Amino acid sequence: MTAGRHTVTGDDFVRASVPRGIVLRQDRLPVEMRDLDIEPRLADGVDLPAGEMLLLRVIGQAGLDPARALDLALPVTRSKGIVYPERITREIAFGYRLPAAYYTAPDADAPAWQASWKARRGPLIVLGVALAMLGAALWQQRRLVAHARRFAWLRRAWLLFTVGFIGYAAQAQLSIVNITGIVQALRAGRGLDYLLFDPMTVASWAFVLVSLVMWGRGTFCGWLCPFGALQEFAGLAGQAFRLPQLAVRRVLDARLKRVKFGVLAAIVLAAVWAPAWADRLVELEPFKTAITLTFVRAWPFVAYAVGWLLLAMVVNKAFCRYLCPLGAALALLGRVRLLDWIPRRAECGTPCQTCRHRCGYNAIAPGGAVDYEECFQCMECVVIHASDAQCAPRILERKRARSIPIVPVSGIVDRRA
Repeated sequence: MTAGRHTVTGDDFVRASVPRGIVLRQDRLPVEMRDLDIEPRLADGVDLPAGEMLLLRVIGQAGLDPARALDLALPVTRSKGIVYPERITREIAFGYRLPAAYYTAPDADAPAWQASWKARRGPLIVLGVALAMLGAALWQQRRLVAHARRFAWLRRAWLLFTVGFIGYAAQAQLSIVNITGIVQALRAGRGLDYLLFDPMTVASWAFVLVSLVMWGRGTFCGWLCPFGALQEFAGLAGQAFRLPQLAVRRVLDARLKRVKFGVLAAIVLAAVWAPAWADRLVELEPFKTAITLTFVRAWPFVAYAVGWLLLAMVVNKAFCRYLCPLGAALALLGRVRLLDWIPRRAECGTPCQTCRHRCGYNAIAPGGAVDYEECFQCMECVVIHASDAQCAPRILERKRARSIPIVPVSGIVDRRA
């Protein structure tokens, strides 16, 4: 067998052998590498001996220390025998150490993860200030929705910030991979200190966990998810192009919403019992393609992500509502919510149905109750509740206040008498 320019020989490998994939280890523990699915093009005049190039990425949560030795191996498997062949696997192992010019080593006495936090100090400050502003605005929701048009533009500006900064610049798109990584680390008996190597994700998760206790899943799904924001902009584009907006019937909508919980269960179970399958199932999330790799990937993945955005032009945030495993996990965790923060009136649902018909997520029941597990905190119903021009009970109250009451007048003598 020939690997590059090096030839491996041996009696055990006389017959055809098949490489299973390159393996990276550190401290005798395997480190997950992901194929970026990028087809690089070499500049003119660059001549490399390899006919093919493969770009692999190690996520920050893996806890890889690039300053230390890397143990690489190529497992090679062959079948020996005819009737019941025996499968034999050998590893072609070699070590590698990254040149010092390609990394910045932390102080000897400081934890390794501190270097990551220092390197991202600027983006962390921007993210921290932005999250503080968002939390304050959501806490003062009455002032936030006092003017419907101003609120609409403020929300669109924030979603643009979510896509541009949180998603593409800071690479802080939260993902179901964060959860499966924790499951796999605990299963392998490792600690969770590797999470500290990705400070933007840690900061985002800290805010999301607090918001789950306060308001439920809607804060992340409605305000902090870059791919969710892309879907919302796709929906606005669909309305601008006057595409038909498809409303899913309530019964079918309720059934489709259960799918994401099945997807979540399958991914978590695979993370525990079949990690290789978990790596495949997490690709149901288009976050990696659309946000992490900015659509620079093999065409099937790009087509999948673009397909969901096109569907969002006619069906309001279809992926978030029906298939997103992270949304399902947050919906379950959001059951610890302390506040029923959406204001309601006695007339909501009986008889007023304005908010229910305007809710693009079918998160308001005919009786007026709000399903917080499916609420995306778009606050459209809060805007209606505070509006004298949209809320039917308030409109009736104003009409009654302007009407002239009819009262009996005593003491008037009938002149005909």
